[in-house]
Amino acid sequence: MLRALFVVVVTLLGAGPVLAAADIDTCRDPASEPEARLVACSAVTADDTITGKPRAAAYQVIGDSFMKKRDYDSAITAFGKAHDADPENVGYVNSRGIAYSSKGDDEHALADYDLCLQMRPNFASAYNNRGIIFLRKLDFPRALDEFIIRGVKTTIPLHRIIMKDPNFRRGRYSTAFIEQLMASTQPLVEEKKANERAAA
Repeated sequence: MLRALFVVVVTLLGAGPVLAAADIDTCRDPASEPEARLVACSAVTADDTITGKPRAAAYQVIGDSFMKKRDYDSAITAFGKAHDADPENVGYVNSRGIAYSSKGDDEHALADYDLCLQMRPNFASAYNNRGIIFLRKLDFPRALDEFIIRGVKTTIPLHRIIMKDPNFRRGRYSTAFIEQLMASTQPLVEEKKANERAAA
């Protein structure tokens, strides 16, 4: 009897890593059935022997499921645990910022986006998400500053000029506004180009 119990215990202990590996695989597989994936990810987070990236990825999946349910507080907690498990992954901090923003807590969202930019200064999603918050607050000049696009010519500089124009800010403009604005700023543009050529 004691021998049989010993065999059962050894068998169960040996099966643990196999079950954990299967849960990790199911949790990581976006093609898995969503409910089965969530169950597997929950099993991964319940197993204290699983740490690091697999644990963090499981919390990310759980956080995403809370986001779909609009349970932002639970999502924030899950994304925070993902970040704790894998502190190098900027995506978990960004996801938590999105959850804060979705909840309406812009202060914490901006803090998370700032943390993203400390971790990875060129992380475009953080700039985009900050810009969205400033757009929602109707802080258009600050929002434009967040939408940095390098290597491609955009109309963002023109929008900055428009936002600073006193006539535009007072609502005094017509269909000829842009044409008149371009004519008045053309000498400044030419001077800037000349200075850039001289500096090069």
